[in-house]
Amino acid sequence: MGINLYLVRHGNTSWNTSDKFRGKADIFLSELGREQATSQGKRLSKVKFAHVYCSPLKRAQETATKIISLNCTPGLKEKLEIKPELASVDYGMWEGLTPAEVEEKWPGSFDKYAKEPHTVVFPGGESLSQRLDKVLTVLDEALLKYGDKKDSEGNDLNILFVTHQVVTRTFLCHCFKLPDARGYWSIGQETACLNIITIAERDECVVEKMNIGPFDPMKIEETESVTTDSLKTFITKSTLIIMFLSTFLLDFVVYVDSTLWKVF
Repeated sequence: MGINLYLVRHGNTSWNTSDKFRGKADIFLSELGREQATSQGKRLSKVKFAHVYCSPLKRAQETATKIISLNCTPGLKEKLEIKPELASVDYGMWEGLTPAEVEEKWPGSFDKYAKEPHTVVFPGGESLSQRLDKVLTVLDEALLKYGDKKDSEGNDLNILFVTHQVVTRTFLCHCFKLPDARGYWSIGQETACLNIITIAERDECVVEKMNIGPFDPMKIEETESVTTDSLKTFITKSTLIIMFLSTFLLDFVVYVDSTLWKVF
């Protein structure tokens, strides 16, 4: 029971190169962004999707439309659903400004955002955790609608989300169980990147692939998924290694301490 979530960030825009806070600003893709969407669409062309959920902003819709146009799923265009909850975070009064301009108007505020993004509520806007709460309502809807269904071969259904960097980063923080997006800056998400996540329930997520760039050479049909069992095995082995090293280090410290005591 569950779904396979294909989480895609929109392609490049002119504001990406200017480093402005985009948020709810409705910007079209740049020429590069359209090329990125096409490339990611070709990669996903053989993946059969049960449904597509997309942000209402133009840059996300352009990306989704291109992916759909290249996909093999019959009638996928009719399965596109626009969800305001998947829009980017509301930066409020920061929208359209550069970090330097934000720092000039609100001294210390951008520095706080850079160091502790989970503590910031954008003036006139919202926080990262507030945006994540909205995103998770769309996940809940997808799980309710498709979580107990299978394809003709008995596999979980594939769902596509096309959205924004803030959404993909905060969602991945949720998958990694980092509360309030505390690991926000530790997660890279380039424009038009792809993340693949298997989800059994809202809080049971396994990130299979992350930040696959639109021009990366990897093909989806050639990727190998990391199963939950293999992930548990990896964690178990890692834990045993850490325990062994910790014990060895403790014995070494005790030995050195006792040796020094005899000398001095």
